Amino acid sequence: MKLLKLGLAVTLASTLLFGFSYHSFAASTAIKSPVLLQINEYHILYTYPKQPYIDKKQRLIVPLRAVSELLGASVSYNAELKQAIIEKNGKEIILTGNSNKIIVDGVVKIIDTVPVVYKQSFMLPIRVLLDNMNLKATHDSQTGVLHVDDDAINNFNMLKDIKEWDIPSDKIANQNGILTTTFDLTLSEISKNQLQQGSIHLTAKNISGNSIPNGKEDLHVMFLFNNTYQMEADLNTTSEQRPRPALTKGQVFQQKTEFAAGNYGDFLKYILAVGRILK
Repeated sequence: MKLLKLGLAVTLASTLLFGFSYHSFAASTAIKSPVLLQINEYHILYTYPKQPYIDKKQRLIVPLRAVSELLGASVSYNAELKQAIIEKNGKEIILTGNSNKIIVDGVVKIIDTVPVVYKQSFMLPIRVLLDNMNLKATHDSQTGVLHVDDDAINNFNMLKDIKEWDIPSDKIANQNGILTTTFDLTLSEISKNQLQQGSIHLTAKNISGNSIPNGKEDLHVMFLFNNTYQMEADLNTTSEQRPRPALTKGQVFQQKTEFAAGNYGDFLKYILAVGRILK
């Protein structure tokens, strides 16, 4: 666990002091979902308050917060009007909750699905951004993953800090050799008196086109809370590093990781994964 530059001691101290157990989820939410969104090399698994999902109109829906933090848009929200104003790449879009009318640079347009308000958070179809803000994206019809290319994610402060602690780029042979396909997430409710905790079970596939030698698989998972973050490498580091068995070409494998907030009241905002191959 890191509070920007702090180490794992925060989590360990909390565990020892309060008898914390990863395996006890008194009030929790269970999510089972395919991975639907990738921004640059990052597979976007969970976003607060709801993971990216496909609505009844077959549109990919994401939280407004993610548009701001992961795609670098300037965002404002009028709770009274249930209206969001998004600015990026010289474009402005105004969306209203439960309305299929949007305003793009002053021009009214009709969309085929509607933004919704979920747990006091604005959820919007990402296609609106792709079509009207000059974002580069491709949809993989085989995996169902939408790939968005945008350098703005590299300016997200918490990700910038993660990169400082992460494996140097010259130690990575392939940044996208492993694809996270599905995940099962158990996440406890947010409470002022308990640390939020969870467990995630990932299914992934070697898509590098080659076999991966023993010790070189690096399905790297990041848990970004409101004020702190954890990396899979922190959580799985004990007296021995987690097993990294060899993978054949196209092999599907699984990985499970347990995690917890470092502070009371801190809540999970994102779970991101990068499927790398080490040199």
